[in-house]
Amino acid sequence: MSHLVEKSLRIASIIGLSWGIVHGSRFILRRSLTKRLKPFHTRKVETLFSLTRSVTTYLVVFFALLLIL
Repeated sequence: MSHLVEKSLRIASIIGLSWGIVHGSRFILRRSLTKRLKPFHTRKVETLFSLTRSVTTYLVVFFALLLIL
């Protein structure tokens, strides 16, 4: 296998795994936050979910970029 193909497969696998982690964490966060904070379901809970989702996404993308580079 050529060097270019190996690098391309590595990058594709990093991107795929990162995508799975981001969407899996969104599912887990949404489920755990709505279960635990259901009585307090307000705009604050939605803001908390949005904040944790954004932080998680940025962290995963950051580490994926580090691995790719």
